[in-house]
This record gives sequence, C-alpha cells and structure tokens, in this order.
Amino acid sequence: MSSPSTPSLRSPGRRAPRADSALRTLVLILFAGTALFAAAPPATGAPQPTRYLKLSVDSVNPPSVGAEPSDLEVKATIENVSDRPVVDLAVRMQRAPKITAESQLRSMLLPEQQGFDIAGPFEKVSPRLDPGKKVSFTITLPLHPGNSPSLNITEPGVYPVLLNVNATPKPGIESKLDEARFLLPVVDVPAAEPTTVTKPSAAVTLLWPISDSPQTASGVPGSASDRIRLVDEDLAKSLVTGGRLNDMLAAVETAAGGTGDKQKRMASAMCLAIDPDLLSTVSSMTRGYDVLDDPAAPQGRVHPGTGMAGALNWLNRLRALADSMCTIPMPFARTDITAVNRLDDDNLFDLAVTRGVDTIESILSVKTLHGVVWPGAGMIDEKTAVALRRDGVTSVLLARDGFSDDNNPASPVPDVVTIPNAPAPAGQNGPALRGVAFDAYAASALAAVGVDPQTPVFTPERVRFNVAGDSRTARLQDALGAVSFAALTTPGDSPRGLLLAPPQSWDPSVAETRAILTQVSDFLTTGRAVARPLSALTGGTSTGPAASIFYSDRADAEAPGDDIRGEVSAQNSRLGILQESMVDDPNAAPTPEEFLAPLRDELLRALATPGRNSASTADARDASRVRRAQLVRSLDGMFHSVTVLAPSGVYTLASAQSPLPLVARNDLPVPIRVRIVMDPPPEMSLGDMGLVELPARGSRTLQIPTKVSANRKIVLPVELTTVTGHPLGSPAILTIRSNAYGQALTIITACAGALLLFLAGRRLLRRFRGQPDPADKGRAPSQHPFRRQSDE
Repeated sequence: MSSPSTPSLRSPGRRAPRADSALRTLVLILFAGTALFAAAPPATGAPQPTRYLKLSVDSVNPPSVGAEPSDLEVKATIENVSDRPVVDLAVRMQRAPKITAESQLRSMLLPEQQGFDIAGPFEKVSPRLDPGKKVSFTITLPLHPGNSPSLNITEPGVYPVLLNVNATPKPGIESKLDEARFLLPVVDVPAAEPTTVTKPSAAVTLLWPISDSPQTASGVPGSASDRIRLVDEDLAKSLVTGGRLNDMLAAVETAAGGTGDKQKRMASAMCLAIDPDLLSTVSSMTRGYDVLDDPAAPQGRVHPGTGMAGALNWLNRLRALADSMCTIPMPFARTDITAVNRLDDDNLFDLAVTRGVDTIESILSVKTLHGVVWPGAGMIDEKTAVALRRDGVTSVLLARDGFSDDNNPASPVPDVVTIPNAPAPAGQNGPALRGVAFDAYAASALAAVGVDPQTPVFTPERVRFNVAGDSRTARLQDALGAVSFAALTTPGDSPRGLLLAPPQSWDPSVAETRAILTQVSDFLTTGRAVARPLSALTGGTSTGPAASIFYSDRADAEAPGDDIRGEVSAQNSRLGILQESMVDDPNAAPTPEEFLAPLRDELLRALATPGRNSASTADARDASRVRRAQLVRSLDGMFHSVTVLAPSGVYTLASAQSPLPLVARNDLPVPIRVRIVMDPPPEMSLGDMGLVELPARGSRTLQIPTKVSANRKIVLPVELTTVTGHPLGSPAILTIRSNAYGQALTIITACAGALLLFLAGRRLLRRFRGQPDPADKGRAPSQHPFRRQSDE
C-alpha cells in the first residue's frame, strides 16, 4: 500500500480523464507541432524551449522479469524546474517492441526515438506543482496480457520502457512536458509448459576492473624501500567496509569466490584487471606509510597513516581471489598508452605496458595472463599497435568500433581479428598482433552506471547523449538490459560472443555491482549463457580475419593534448639528463634507476585516461596539472641540489701558479659526475679537470690548476653541469686577488739576488785578506761579522 505522499497509480479500474472531442483534437495538433519542432535541431542563436518538469526514475521492480506473472512497479519523482506553476500532472507507462539489434540498446534511449506504441492509461499524479517543488509517485502496470491494460509482453527479450508525463504550465496548454526511458530485461514469461533452455545463446567473458586514482604524493623521488607518502587517507577508507575498493572486491567474492558450481562458472567467465600502480601502493601501505599534512607540499611534513591493517586485509583477500581466476594488468596508473607512445620514448612506453605483469605476479604470487593489454580508452592508433607487438604483446582488447574489417568494412567486426600492420618483431616468427573486440554498446551502458556516469570515446556518435540527465536507477536498468541482450537473443550455430568491459575508472554501488553480477551469474546457471575464459580469446593458434586499427577523431580530441604531452616529454628529457650523469653503483642504495623511478611514474600518471567525458573530467585534468607542476618543482630542486659553494670575500692566490681551491656539493642521495665550467679572463688560464665525481650527500674540495699573469682583482664565474652540458645549481662568482707581477718582478728579484751575492762575497774576501771592511768601522772586533777565531 502506498503512503499518502506517494500515490499508487494502478491501471485496473482507473479511467483516463475525458475531454471534449474538439479540444482533444486541437491539443493533439498542437502537441504534434511541438514534437516536430523539438525533433528539429534549433537554429543557431534561436532560444531554447522552456523546460518545465524533470522526471526521474527512482526504482524499478522487478529490475529483471522472470517467469512468474507479475506487475511492473516503477517509483519516480517529478520536479518543477521552471519558474511557473504546472497543473494537472498525469503519467502513463509505455513500451516499444523488443530490441533486435545491439545499436538499439542506445538508440531507443534517445529522446527523439519513437515507437512506444504499447501504453497504459494516463494516471493523475498531482493537481498542481509549484516552482522548485517535487512530487513522488508509484505507477504499476501488468507485464503480461490479461483482462486489463498491460505492457503485453509475451516473449523474452530486452524491452524499452517509457514514462510520459503530461501537464499544463500556467499559462499554457496541456502537452508532454518530460519523459524517462529505461531498458527492461525479460528473462522468461508465463507459459503452459516450463521454458527449457536447450542451447546457450551467449558465451560471456567479463572484465572486472580493480583500480583507483593515484594517491601517492607527487614529485617525491626515492626507492621501493622508502616509506611511501600519500596525499590523504582516502585510499585507506576505500579499502575497508563501506569503501569503493572493498565493495568492488566483495562483489566478486560473493559471485565467484566460493567453491560451488555457480561460483566456479562465474570465476571462469571473469578476469580481474588490476592497476599495478594501485597494487604497489597498497602493498607499500602494508609496511607502514605517511600522510602529508599539506597535500600541496609533497615533500613537507607528514604524520603516520592509520590504514595499514585495512590494506593488509584487502591485499590478502585480493591474493586469495586472484589465485582462483584470470588476472591481467592494466597499463600503469591507467595511463593513455597512445599518448605515451607519441612521446617516442621506448623505455617509458615499456614501463607503462609491460611491467604490470611482474608487479602483479610478485605481490599477489599468481600467474597472470601474459601478452594481453587492455587500453583504458578502448581505442589506439596504428603506431601504438606496432609498438605493442614490438614489446611482446600478443593481444589487445579494444572496442569493436576500434577495428575496421579490411575485407568487409560494412559488416560487424568479429570477436577476434588479426592486425597485419602490427607484425611480430624482426627476427621472430610469431603471428601479428591479435585484436579482441568487446561490445561498445554494452560497454557504454556499463560506463553510465554509478555515481560518475561516463560516455566513452568509442560510443558511436549517432547514439551519444547526456547520460547524466538520466536517473541512477534508469542507468542501471540500461546496463542490465545491455548485458542481457546476447543471452536473450535466439542462438545461432554457436553462442554469440559477449566480452563485457566496464570502464577502468568505475564507481558503482554495492547494489549496482551485485545486480550486474547476479544477472550474468543467473544466465550461466540457467544455461542461457556459457562462460568463456579470456584466454580462449587471446590464446591458441587460430586467428580471425585481417582488420585495421581505427582511432576516432573524438578519441584523439579527448586524449592528453600536445601541450600536456610536450610538458611531459620535456620533464622526461630532464630525468634522462640527470640519470646519465649519476653513478650507478650496484652496491649502493638507491641506484639512479630506483631513485628516479617514482618521478617516471608521475609522467605516466599525468597521462592517465580516467574521467574522460564524465562529471569528473575537470577533476582529472586538474589532478594531472597539479602532478605535472609538482614534478617540475621537484626536478628543479634536484638540478639545484648539485652546486658550487662560493667562498665569501676575496680569495688571494699565494703565487701566480697557486691552485684555485673550489668546493662542490651534492645533496642528492646518489653520486653524480659533473663538469666544472669556468670563463676566465685572458690573463688567467685554468686546467681542465674533466669529469668530477661528487659523493652522495657530500662535498668535495677541488684544486684547479691555475696560472695568472697579472696582479689585479679577477672576477671568475664558475658553474657545474651534467656530463652533457646542462647547468646544475646556481653559478658562483669568485673574486680572486693574485700576487703576480709578471716579467718586471722576475727581473727585480734576479737583480736583488745578484747584488746580495756580490756584497756577501766582497765581505768574505776582505775578511780572508785581513782587511777591515769599511762597513765595520766603529764596531768592536767581537761584533765584526765573519770574524775568524784567530782574531780573538
């Protein structure tokens, strides 16, 4: 029984409002004209028609129809979004014929799509609704034919259902002011004999993403043994009861984690797609971690994190689950591999694509499905396909619209194709890259589920619409219909392949994930579908027809642009410059590779795919911008950590060839080789020290060979550079005073020495001859210099 605030609109026994025949005809004419006007695109600059009401579906019961006779109960809410009151609100339920083509899973949800000819009567909802007010209601209609109006559903299938609200704005005339559409899967209908499924209609494979937005502090170099820094505790909250990652894992544990036949079938059909960035972060959390006091200061003060126990529990549960089913890695941090490949850095591309296998296998102690890549955008360009095959990738999972059949461009692309333009690397006899297609329409429906509805780039242009305008319940219904379509289609010679691929950044609720997994599990249990492991598509020797890679203009437009890639490329070059100068000592920790690895990870995070064409697009781009800015600041600091320590005051050389002492300091935790670059004046020449090695977190005093030919104050600029000549630190300005007098000083010194020798010799000669020296006149004999013993 409905509450007074939620009127129940049951069709039996109720009659549609009567109206004068002439007035009804006039209203229909006006309504038809309004519909035609609304269907035509408005002229540029033309005022948009006023929207009066917003109709939202709150619940659908049952969400998936079984064999028992039942009614369809829909709870919904109408809100007056205009500035006028609306009167005489009435709603009715309608349906269109069951869907017969995949494209209808989207096209029948477009506002202009007609054909909802099976309809119940209009039922009054409210006599008046003022601006800003809402009214909730429940409308019920029998599903199957009987003695009263019904939806008249007589066979299984996926049916589009529409709620239509008519009302009269004041001032105005009665017309349809809004509608809400959703898909209703009908698995079975009442029959005299029980329905028996003799042949499965679908072969189902389901990818299940385990990922999250990066939570590590940006721009912090270090090594795997360092205590990790997180920007906040959001990840810790997500890993425990009530958190998103906990719920995503719990849904799979319930559906496929047991030992029963039902769970085993689901486990065979599912494959966990895990973000190696998330996995390594959670693994680091289990050893203890720190949280920034200020997220804007990644190298600032921290406090200990509190989620270590939750991280360990979640990781152990994931390890147990992964041990019983297929696992594949996502690209690191869900980075856009096409954008990374356009940087033309093979090493960075390898890090994005191939290291995930090692990360998963080492942390979870499981064997992953090798050679398989699932790009988050669902599309790649041909150059990236070639790069994947060069890196040993054998299969790539793309939306069906990401391929083009070379022999039959107009026909649907099969589940497995061969990409001859991405052959095996030179010197190898392996096959060309294999393409595995997932359904774009089902993937688009799944992407719209959750708190952050998305429209993927691979969704065909002709069926794109603003999914955020639909209620969350309606979007879930559309997903249930999409995953049910193949199983409810008449089987052919072999089951229809269905590879389901939700977005890698997905945020459904517990109820939504369970509804989707339950729907798939029920099809496997009842025999309408059979589990098809992902390895059946990516392995074996059989290959499909030749196909080309198709990368749409929209995919290109929504990818990280030239400005972002240019900035990432510039910082990647700076990282390479630093690493080239660092000393790689295997016996010392960290090595240059370990020290700089977190910064290379930041480059990949800055090119991530999450948030495309969804409510979080702006947030994702802002996060990328912040990470890039913090990376630049970190690299600036590292380049300034190696510098010359200039002496205070004036430095005086003891002689014209005294060496010039110089102190160079390295504040980095790894040794580094540098060049000393000086620009002396013409009267000073300096020896070449070549490459100089500075110890980690230490300084070194250098003696620069120097020769000065002038006695004056000299200003000498000095700086350090990398081995390739890029400046390090800040230049130092040395002020030097030299005691050099040049050739004149040499002559004077020589003359003085000769005179001294002459005078000393003269005195000695006179003394030996016994002749008093005139210089001794007036002195006592005992005071004479050079006196002989006999004189005493």
